[in-house]
Amino acid sequence: MSAPGAAVLSVDQARMVQGPVSIMLGSCGPLRRPHVARGIGCCVSADRGTVSVLVQPSAAAQVVDDVRANGRLAVVFTEPISHRSLQLKGSNARLEPAGGGGRELAQIWAGGYAREVVDLAPPTWTPQRLIAALVPANPDDLAVLVFTPDAIFDQTPGPRAGEPAAHPAAHSAA
Repeated sequence: MSAPGAAVLSVDQARMVQGPVSIMLGSCGPLRRPHVARGIGCCVSADRGTVSVLVQPSAAAQVVDDVRANGRLAVVFTEPISHRSLQLKGSNARLEPAGGGGRELAQIWAGGYAREVVDLAPPTWTPQRLIAALVPANPDDLAVLVFTPDAIFDQTPGPRAGEPAAHPAAHSAA
């Protein structure tokens, strides 16, 4: 359930962030030094007010440490072909176990992402090799960063980059 005053994703935005997109996480530590890591899948709550991003804690250790320390997280979702991008920022992020569905979510995300980018990759990178490179071999090395977005920004390259994303009512579709 979303918090009062939280930014709620539109249906289109929720569909996008759960799709075959590049997911980059950003955080900062006590010295305001930035840290980044790759997300490997995303789920949005039914009310579109809570976002859960799947991560590999061993590969995202600094981001996980920052989130544990201050709860702040920025996530950029980018469609690989169009470069359409959304950035979600939250201040209440927390790490939770991925549970039994974590590995399945990672496989679904990686499969979709691999199909999107395989034509852009070197010829030796088949969808199977891309999936293997993106999904951790150890299913116990998966967790989710769960947060309520405080703000949503359009980060698609162009004149609107950095502007607040349109209100959900403008993008809602059945």
